[in-house]
Amino acid sequence: MAFTEPEAKVLGALSNQVPPHALTVRQLCRATRLPETSVHRALLRLSRTGLATGTLHGPAQWRCTHRGRLAITRPSTVTTQGHDHDQLRDRISATGRVGGGVDGRRGADPCDCC
Repeated sequence: MAFTEPEAKVLGALSNQVPPHALTVRQLCRATRLPETSVHRALLRLSRTGLATGTLHGPAQWRCTHRGRLAITRPSTVTTQGHDHDQLRDRISATGRVGGGVDGRRGADPCDCC
């Protein structure tokens, strides 16, 4: 799953709590150095996808779900175009070609997305 920068920062801040405990939006703003609106938007999307959950009472406190902790700690190597960047990196290191085809453009070889 691809995260926006605010989503990654918020989910990272929530998943870094040892022992796991809930944080308020104000605490998340301080931890991530993001404006309150960005934190709210990130929390909204994270809660819709089941990666974070909030309390229903008092000052809203947010915590990372188990699924959210896995999503932020497990690296994703497959892009939306469906190829594996680890395999491409291995192929580049084996052939010595860093990309660039004939004209030296970045992204011409081995894939157009990186």
